[in-house]
Amino acid sequence: MVYVEGCPGCAVDRRKAESTGIPYKSFFHVWIITLVSCLPISSLYPFLYFMIRDFQVAKTVEDIGFYVGFVGASYMFGRALTSTLWGMLADRIGRKPVIVIGIFTGLVFNTLFGLSVHYWMAIATRFLLGSFNGLLGPIRAYVVEVCRHEHQAIGLSLVSTAWAMGLIIGPAIGGYLAQPTEKFPKLFPANSLFERFPYFLTSFFISVFYFIVLVNCIWLPETLHSHKFERKEDQLNESLIEHLADPEDFVEQTLSSTTNKNILKNWPLMSSIILFCIVSFDDMAYTEMFPLWAQSERRLGGLNLSSDDVGQVLAITGLLRRQETFELAPGMPPLHTSQLPWTNADAPEGQHIIFDMVTRNNKLNDLAEMTVANSFHEAEPGASRLFPNILPIGPLSAEQKPVGSFLPEDGRCVKWLDAQPDRSVAYVACGSLAILDGRQFQELAEGLELAGRPFLLVVRPDFTPGGLSKAWLDEFRQRVAGRRGMVVSWCSQQQILAHGAVACFVSHCGWNSTMEGVRNGVPFLCWPYFCDQHLNRSYITNAWRYPPTWTYGIVTKQELRNKVEQVIGDAGIKERARLFADAARQCVGEGGSSYENFKRLVNLHYRK
Repeated sequence: MVYVEGCPGCAVDRRKAESTGIPYKSFFHVWIITLVSCLPISSLYPFLYFMIRDFQVAKTVEDIGFYVGFVGASYMFGRALTSTLWGMLADRIGRKPVIVIGIFTGLVFNTLFGLSVHYWMAIATRFLLGSFNGLLGPIRAYVVEVCRHEHQAIGLSLVSTAWAMGLIIGPAIGGYLAQPTEKFPKLFPANSLFERFPYFLTSFFISVFYFIVLVNCIWLPETLHSHKFERKEDQLNESLIEHLADPEDFVEQTLSSTTNKNILKNWPLMSSIILFCIVSFDDMAYTEMFPLWAQSERRLGGLNLSSDDVGQVLAITGLLRRQETFELAPGMPPLHTSQLPWTNADAPEGQHIIFDMVTRNNKLNDLAEMTVANSFHEAEPGASRLFPNILPIGPLSAEQKPVGSFLPEDGRCVKWLDAQPDRSVAYVACGSLAILDGRQFQELAEGLELAGRPFLLVVRPDFTPGGLSKAWLDEFRQRVAGRRGMVVSWCSQQQILAHGAVACFVSHCGWNSTMEGVRNGVPFLCWPYFCDQHLNRSYITNAWRYPPTWTYGIVTKQELRNKVEQVIGDAGIKERARLFADAARQCVGEGGSSYENFKRLVNLHYRK
């Protein structure tokens, strides 16, 4: 990597390369910026009914809701008009200037809104507040650029979390601080500024927070590169293209589908936008209509609640509604939005490739009469019900002649396993694509050594590209050689997992590896890397109840040792693995669900 002196983007990239830990300081900046940008949206709804009433613009009480709707919509109307422009501007002048402009103007117009003396002033200040608040798009780009790829999922989830917190804190602030002379007469006496402007305290409180965040932006690093350069695909994306498609053909199809195609004819994109609009409509309709109903008089069918009561209700419902975990169908494991396959595809280029591949595969699946899967019904009953045209015929196994090797296999490891006690070996393999940096691999290797149990570690030649010296790895091989451990470049995984000496499978959670481990009754220790592996991990740990997994960031050798000991020493985990293996064998046995599905596949083939 070549860094250009004086370029702020290169300075950030250099720090990311030198520090492999989670950038807590940068994440804190992102979190409070997102939080403060959300507060003006949600804080006014608990008192907006009373504000319109005090403006005396509505001729009757029944008309208040009509005028409330325009004030609430003016903010979003301004955002809808300018959000794309702010995103384009952030790509030209930088993320930091756009963020600073948004915070400064938010401070000004939020304060003016609290000082509104008539209806049209309230609408104008809300419109300008929304027009200059173009933070959400740039802040998502910023959080991806400011951290290493393995921390991007955490960063994006922090944006969602901060937004959710704003929808909790905002209504509470608006509800409790509106009309302070009525609620806190000792602190805010009559004939004071807050009696003339009964909703200013809420705006003032948020504006103070705006000012604190604005000062904090002094230490906000810029991430946009100030020089022209050609972006190269990183090693992960090269591996994806190499294994999933012909490189030239795949790139050509990808570029042509995005550059030559009219954006309005891009159905996956437009359908996502339409769905998001529908969900947002439902969300905002509740947020605006509930306060109107709750604060209306009882003779009109309302609840006659006060602003602080409504703020408390909105805060609680905001906490419940803004969970970012969802479940596609009963029986399927919960999945966090940060763990969707394309959000874990490393750099933005990789995310685009994976998303494009998923959408194209979904289209092809719709055209197929059935889709054959290496799975079995008992492993995914919810998915089988949700997608009836999927035909699970697994778990498949080539017991006589293992297939699917990407590299020459080292046959010595089977003989080495023969010399180990039953159920004593920790087997560690991360598939054909996953890579680790040097520091993480060193923690992994030393953690296995620290565990004091025999282990078999698979290290591809490209497993730690440029991050670990050959001398260190050779010295480690020699140090653990013999009964303590064995390091190989590749092996027959099906033979290894079927061996009686293997007690634990430290796996990247690729689906084929997962099915091989399940079939052989080997307990898992999950270490997902990217794409669908996080969903597979959710199956293993939630649906199939193999609880041990890793925390975010660098996994230390002490943590690895403790988790290996937990898996190997837990009789309950071993029993669940055995029972699940029995279920898998029954499925592929005569009369089992996979056996019958395979017969259906054969019959379909002959009918054709």
